[in-house]
Amino acid sequence: MKEYFSHDFNARNDRKLVKLAMRHGMAGVGVYWCIVEMLYEESGKIMRSECERIAFELRVQCDLVESVVHDFDLFICDENAFVSASVNRRIQAQINVMNGAKKAALTRWEKFRNQQVAEPDANAMRTHTNRNANKEKKSKVKESKIDISDAVPASAQIEKVEDLKILFFEKVSEYREKYSEEMLLSFANYWSEKNQKGKMRWQLEKTFEIPNRLATWHRNDSKFSRPTTGNPGQSKMDIRMANYQQSVNIINDLFDEQHGEN
Repeated sequence: MKEYFSHDFNARNDRKLVKLAMRHGMAGVGVYWCIVEMLYEESGKIMRSECERIAFELRVQCDLVESVVHDFDLFICDENAFVSASVNRRIQAQINVMNGAKKAALTRWEKFRNQQVAEPDANAMRTHTNRNANKEKKSKVKESKIDISDAVPASAQIEKVEDLKILFFEKVSEYREKYSEEMLLSFANYWSEKNQKGKMRWQLEKTFEIPNRLATWHRNDSKFSRPTTGNPGQSKMDIRMANYQQSVNIINDLFDEQHGEN
């Protein structure tokens, strides 16, 4: 996604810019806006020693750049650098919005994750003795097809299946900046579903690398995205399968009717 900054539509009527245009023409105004772009690229601050480089990039005289920077109160200068109060104010506003959005996303993710992990599993099988359960716990750590070494110390004990499920959710949540929370939650719920023996679906795979699986899931999710009309709970694939099944049912009904008549 391309970066951008806000630009007031009547900025050309600012008295400082008018004075700049009176002395240097539109070339001076163009240099000013190019410097503003550079300030955003440099996080709001440029060294005064960079004026010569700026002049070379813009193919103008260095005297013009220095005049734009120093002569019209468009920038705040000190001995070493110059900044723009309006640019810094808008950069800080963007940072505040980004931090607020990130905090809100983390809060929503933790809420969803805790709700999913806390739900009772009616299909859980608890038929092993304590001795067999301890053996199974150790084997589950060995048989894990994903790298959870950074989430679980070597001396840690996995006391129950739900603990391993929590770790799985946490590993998936590390990709929340790349994928949507809804997609990550759907992915984690699907692959953490357990069979009758208590094994989660991802444990039954020969190989399971979360980044690759997430990329594949995302491609399929985009390919079979849910339609904007009709039943919002059905994907395009669901609709195709439903139509196919409906066709099969119709053919079967016709066959039954003909067979009954004969």
